Amino acid sequence: MAGDIFYSSLDPNLRIELDARAKAGFSSRNTKDLDFMLSKITNVEIAAYKGPILKNELKAGYKEAAVSRFATLGGKKVRTGSYLPNTGDPSSTGMGGYLTADRPARRIPPVITLAEINIGDHSMALLNKATFNVLISDPSADLNEFESVWFRPGRNVEVRFEGARNQIVSADTNGLLEPPPSTLDSRRQILIDKYGADSASEKQLQFRKMNEITFAGVITSFTFSYQPDGTVEATIMMSGTSNIFTDVSLMLPKQKGEKSDNNGTNTFYKKIEETVNQEIKDKAEKTIINEEFNIDGVSDQTILIGSLYNEKNKSDKEKMVDLQNQYKYISLGLLIALINKNLIVKLNNVPKKEETNAVGTTPEDQAAFFAKLAEPIARNAKIICTDDVCQGTIYEHLVSADPKEIILWRGTKTTSVSRYADIDVEIKPSKEDLDIAKAAKKATPVPTKIKAKELMPNVTPTTAGFQADNKTYPSRIYIGVETVLKLILEKDDVETVNDLLKHVSSYISRNTGGIIKMRLITDPQKPDILLYYNANYIGDANSINDVNQDPFLVPMSARNSLDTRNAKLPGTIVTDAKISSKLPDNLKNLAFVLNEGSEISKSSISPFVTYMYADDDQKATIAAQYKKKHLEIIEQLREAKALLTNDFLSVPNVQRLRELLYKYQQYPTENIKKSNILNAPTFIFDAEITIEGIQGFKIGDVMQLPVLPDRYRKEVVFSVIGITHNVDASGIWQTKLKLIMRPKVK
Repeated sequence: MAGDIFYSSLDPNLRIELDARAKAGFSSRNTKDLDFMLSKITNVEIAAYKGPILKNELKAGYKEAAVSRFATLGGKKVRTGSYLPNTGDPSSTGMGGYLTADRPARRIPPVITLAEINIGDHSMALLNKATFNVLISDPSADLNEFESVWFRPGRNVEVRFEGARNQIVSADTNGLLEPPPSTLDSRRQILIDKYGADSASEKQLQFRKMNEITFAGVITSFTFSYQPDGTVEATIMMSGTSNIFTDVSLMLPKQKGEKSDNNGTNTFYKKIEETVNQEIKDKAEKTIINEEFNIDGVSDQTILIGSLYNEKNKSDKEKMVDLQNQYKYISLGLLIALINKNLIVKLNNVPKKEETNAVGTTPEDQAAFFAKLAEPIARNAKIICTDDVCQGTIYEHLVSADPKEIILWRGTKTTSVSRYADIDVEIKPSKEDLDIAKAAKKATPVPTKIKAKELMPNVTPTTAGFQADNKTYPSRIYIGVETVLKLILEKDDVETVNDLLKHVSSYISRNTGGIIKMRLITDPQKPDILLYYNANYIGDANSINDVNQDPFLVPMSARNSLDTRNAKLPGTIVTDAKISSKLPDNLKNLAFVLNEGSEISKSSISPFVTYMYADDDQKATIAAQYKKKHLEIIEQLREAKALLTNDFLSVPNVQRLRELLYKYQQYPTENIKKSNILNAPTFIFDAEITIEGIQGFKIGDVMQLPVLPDRYRKEVVFSVIGITHNVDASGIWQTKLKLIMRPKVK
């Protein structure tokens, strides 16, 4: 579902249910409405497993027991066994209640006192996490076994909230979200891998239930403390399964037969070099290689090697022996493939006995140690960054600020993404140059004519390139092997895949003026899948138009508008709301702008904010001002591109182009409204609303808040960037939505 992760429509059945809840008790008072208002109890069940396959028979064990007493917490279990008093002889040694001899403290086993699931927008560093609190009333009877099961970082866990069926009000939805689109058929295979073929269909239906939510993750941390009454309170923290993928080390195990003095390890950079050298070995007899190599026919797994530009004032013979201008690149898609193949794969492997020496000295200790490691941390763990998932919008004048580091490749299509500039440029002498010449009584400087130049002019493209089919494809971006990856991987603080990709994202962003922002995010439809995604892409024209047809209007007040003359009475689903606004410092000259006393500020959001706060008469003036600024920046951008061809190694030339690309991001078209289709920034307002617990919201869902003035209803929408589900000790489930404002893309 490429393109609508950060700008999506609310599920149609969820909308129906939310509207029905708003009416319950307000304009509708039938049996279902009363059941909803009175049936508030939600149960929580949390289960621990031996490995990534979440089947009942594979729940965590303890000593000789195949399944531990505490492999499952909560759920139906709290109504059976030791959670009930013994009806027989209290002195009996038999088990069956908390008044038996095996529970001398006469207290019940561990119980969940609080559970919370957080689903976050990873592009804003908000991760998928879960936390639950447990009260261990009788540590003498339970703490050892509880510790063995739950105080284990890396343990696979499933958290499940299940509300009463009466919490569903709508009759037409059957309590289910709409089935996922056919494009998500691959989700079933994920469910088979995770739960087994016999449970996949049941889980597929369960994930559509609006009164249930399931979170699968791994334990990352825990705390526990003794209380004055002798009980123990424990808190277990978890991360979503896919959130741990990039925490793996960049070090590779030594290959069989390989000689190494580096503590038996191998660097990932060495693996990248080997991959490149393997592909060009047939060309090794050439002094200069100018070629694009395609790996296994995959459009975004490619290697580019060649002369970045033609040397000036050199004969053909001299050019053939000059290697200073040779650069090697690999595509972003190939980098991700190498990360998956060599690093992420470690999560899928069952640890081997020879991987550690500190496992105990006796056969019994060793057997116990390896029994715990008998399962991998994950199944089919990988990062996805491919043509069909990772896309972007076309910016007509976009190039890389420093092609030594990053190349946006022209490919076989006729595009200007690797042409500097897109047309021949005539640079007029500056006023300063004219004044100096005049003062020195020298000839008046004449304009400098610079012809447009293609990068890698001697390479014949074999792939479609970065821009094709009215889209851009970030996975086809070329990254310098020696100019980027080597420098990153030599840093002492780059230890994990996450560290590496953060630096790669930074290189791409700064060389595209922030137009392409790559982020690691969890797929909202398939939470076990981790995407390396362009966070600035909000969809193609069709998906954007679909979302804008009818954004969900949140029922949150007595009326659906501040205009009471035309307002309807929808009721409310909101139990608590916080809406706040703060103008950023770099926008505080807005008052001067609206009074024509200052130009639009440098913030990427300022053109739209200025336009939004203007009245109708001012909007025409600001639109004209915006167009003028756009044309000025395009002219300056062309000059900066042309000057870079004079000296690709010049730091000032590169910096000049970088700064202008950031300005270009603010003014990409002549029309301020069209520009917002390319870049819909988030700004000004953020909001949090709390509602009765329900499952179905996704990161990126678009909605409107009726309590704001009309200006905001017309010009902006709110996107979901965080979802928190909380069940307290009394069994009340609440869902909190964190929202952020962005322009209503039209």
